[in-house]
Amino acid sequence: MDILGYTVEVTNTWGFLSFLSLFILLLLYFLKPKPFKKIIPSLIFVESKKKKQHFTSFFNKFVKDWLFIIQLIIIILLCLATLKLFTYLNITVRSHEVVCVIDASASSQVKEATGTRFKNSVNICKDNLGVRNSIILIKDTPHLVSKQTNNLNAKRILNSLKPSDSGSNIWDSMIMAADIASSSQAKVLVISDFVDMENKDLLIARDILSSKGFDVVLVNTASQKSNIGIINYKRVDDLKIQVDIKNFNNNEEKVKFKNLNQEITIAPNAIESVELSVKEGVNKIQLDVEDDFETDNLLYVNIPENQETRVLIITNKKGTYVQNALNSIKKLDISIAEPPIVPKIDHDIVVFDNVNSRSIITGLMSQLKEKVSQGDSLIIIAQDDLFKIDFEGLLPVELNKIEESSVPLVNTEKLEQAKDINFGQSQKYFDAKIINNNSLVVVETVADIPVITLTKLGQGNVLYYGIFDEFNSFKLSTDYPVFWYELIKRLSKQNTFAEINRKIGDIIYAEDQVIINPEGEKFQNYVKADKIGIYRIDSKQITVNLLNSRESQISQNKEKQNIFMENLQKQKSLERVSLLPALVALIIVFMLLEVLYIKKRGDL
Repeated sequence: MDILGYTVEVTNTWGFLSFLSLFILLLLYFLKPKPFKKIIPSLIFVESKKKKQHFTSFFNKFVKDWLFIIQLIIIILLCLATLKLFTYLNITVRSHEVVCVIDASASSQVKEATGTRFKNSVNICKDNLGVRNSIILIKDTPHLVSKQTNNLNAKRILNSLKPSDSGSNIWDSMIMAADIASSSQAKVLVISDFVDMENKDLLIARDILSSKGFDVVLVNTASQKSNIGIINYKRVDDLKIQVDIKNFNNNEEKVKFKNLNQEITIAPNAIESVELSVKEGVNKIQLDVEDDFETDNLLYVNIPENQETRVLIITNKKGTYVQNALNSIKKLDISIAEPPIVPKIDHDIVVFDNVNSRSIITGLMSQLKEKVSQGDSLIIIAQDDLFKIDFEGLLPVELNKIEESSVPLVNTEKLEQAKDINFGQSQKYFDAKIINNNSLVVVETVADIPVITLTKLGQGNVLYYGIFDEFNSFKLSTDYPVFWYELIKRLSKQNTFAEINRKIGDIIYAEDQVIINPEGEKFQNYVKADKIGIYRIDSKQITVNLLNSRESQISQNKEKQNIFMENLQKQKSLERVSLLPALVALIIVFMLLEVLYIKKRGDL
């Protein structure tokens, strides 16, 4: 039968017999004892008037007996409950398992009409949670937040999430979803603006997941937005940098800098470079523009302070090529010691160059080893009797014999400061072998024999320079002084420009020290930078910037928007629903009303 447009089924027809109880209730009501009446002569005229109204007021009294009405409704509901009534309702089907892949990269902070892209993504995920839920954040590397948790806990976790300033690796995040799902029938919900840092075809990733049985839905949070951002910069001079600014819009834009009296005009979808003066220490450069992406409007630049580096050269032969190269470098405070007389070592860098092995006094190596472990650097220059000297573990290579044959020296390009240096050919070198696993081979022969190595030892560094300058044309090259200039900067305790200015995604190391990120969070030993701003290690400051033109490309062309505009519709199913729980709830409500009415009337 149909009731109010809903089909209702009766599965227990014997329950209709229960309606006989209604007649019992009515019978008890009408047979209840009547009040005893006593006639008082002085009130006879009033009583006669009541008799005239008795029949007309019967129905009104019946209706006003609220206790009877409440009890009648309870009996009717109890009778209906015995019928075991069912109806059919369109109910939203909740997936058994859902894996939400949410974009938390820098571009997720773009402002949309209803909030940021990240906020919208979180809300979409909340609305589509299943019985078991996993959450993956899209960053430059996928980040698993929760695995197969319940609905309530998933919502709590989603409310605590924050976007990062990192790049976006959507492909790997989608593939990770397949790895953490417990069933191939799981629903994979990818919510992103689909600005992929890796520039991979995400539709192929979707097809891979679909081929494994997953229900994959791609939800695009992007729309056409306005943006002008800083995409790169470089140091031009000690106190001058060049900043590259891109206009991502389709119209010409005028750009100003906050706190700077400079303005530039940038053509549509073009890049403009501008030179800016900076000071020593941390500089904050900010574009004075109104766009939908604020993250790339900021640039932090830390200019290292110019301080003298103290260098001690231990040698029994003055005027070597290495010494001459070091003397040509400004801001070096160079001292020379001739063994066996060596002063107390209190220097940033110690150079061991052409030392008579018989003049080395006891305790010198122990003193050098202690200073290196505390953060100083040691440079060991090749000499004929180098293998006769006991460096007490400071020498990172094992020396066999001296080879006297002409071989080209190969730059491994593993050392950033020396990757463009040409080391020429050498006619004399040690047949050496690495014995320290912390060694970085900078230069080697074509037979993979290490010639120049850089080794981390404690807090300091040891450079093994295995080139015999007298037998190599490298000493006459213009690269020779450049190599030593860059190397001294690398080995000195002073912070190099590259070391204190990083990009999002870089690993910041600080052995046995605490690193504090821009939001005040503390990390021990190392941290992967995913927030722009200033990271602190004691008094040392490291700036981190986005500098990612792909993340700054926050708008999509219409073709790409249409590709990722899959409709996210909740699935509904016509389910057979029992009305018994609803009837029981109503019975309890009316029973409580009965108790309250009796109490109000004073019977309780």
